[in-house]
Amino acid sequence: MPKNNRIWAAVMSAAAAFSLLVTFMPADASSADSTVSLVCESGSKNIAGIQWKIYRVGELRDTEYVLTGSCEDYEVDLSELTPENINGTAKALESFVLRDALPQLAECKTDENGTASFSSLETGLYLAVAKSVKIGHEMYKASPLLFEVKDNDEGESRIFPKMYSNSTLAGVEDYYTVKKVWVDNDDSAKRRPVNVTVDLYMNEELADTITLSEENDWEYRWENLDPEAEWRVVEREIPVKYEVIIDYNSTQYLIKNTYNPSRKTGGGTGTATTSTTTLTTVTSTTTTVTTAALVSTDEKSTLPPKETTTSTSAKEPKLPQTGQLWWPILPLTAGGLVFLMTGLIIPNRKDDDE
Repeated sequence: MPKNNRIWAAVMSAAAAFSLLVTFMPADASSADSTVSLVCESGSKNIAGIQWKIYRVGELRDTEYVLTGSCEDYEVDLSELTPENINGTAKALESFVLRDALPQLAECKTDENGTASFSSLETGLYLAVAKSVKIGHEMYKASPLLFEVKDNDEGESRIFPKMYSNSTLAGVEDYYTVKKVWVDNDDSAKRRPVNVTVDLYMNEELADTITLSEENDWEYRWENLDPEAEWRVVEREIPVKYEVIIDYNSTQYLIKNTYNPSRKTGGGTGTATTSTTTLTTVTSTTTTVTTAALVSTDEKSTLPPKETTTSTSAKEPKLPQTGQLWWPILPLTAGGLVFLMTGLIIPNRKDDDE
């Protein structure tokens, strides 16, 4: 084969290989073409007017989620999200977001069908936080939750948050109890502080500050609270090497600190979104069973994954992995291209003799 022809063939082969590589590389998966709808129901009643705010708090790193952006140093663990601790993790993240007054990524109110919808979300792990609403003599509240948006999601995913309510009749006042629980083998590592500071927030504004210690059995009770206000309790500073899970209902708040000597901070490297976008409720005519791995606090939200796998491990399931590993395509394609060009460029001995 003449030398010029061999070079031309090599160039054409390289172009074909590059086109093949581009074809099989995934498209930009920074956002998913899907709608995530939060459906608020109490019994058979749709609850309209609940204001939802969402925050992107995590991203997938290898096979596990890590905190990212402004949330990366928060004292929570995303590596073992089980049905038992997901709710507590969401509530802990809610308290930190409140404490730091982080800007929401988007917000939306539930419509007459009790639905608030968000679309065109970047892939990752999201925290959804609700503001209660008064209907008649009842205050309706929704628990915060975590949900996942995966690559190439399409259609609509519906989540049913856990709802609860309390009466606001005249003369009825609320109380709130906060209790600290330590999970540290009776402070065997000697890392537990002698006291902790806890802040009480009313409608996202600081209302009171108290100290918990052994002297008050790590517990405190507030009396005569306005039942129509939004009350939240936040631990001001988490002790080093401790992680937090929180649980609460309409009158009780539990802060559980677990000692973890291997805990590291700075889990993520992403940047937080600082702009605020208001998304209106989306009505979608196309609904899939699930387009994202959704985590909620109600049995209705336990949706089957796109692909169901059977595991023989007794370990609690983590959030499903997202996407597909494409990095092997690069070295494999490059290696094949080298062999192809070598075969074309090296002169054929018979051609040289001629």
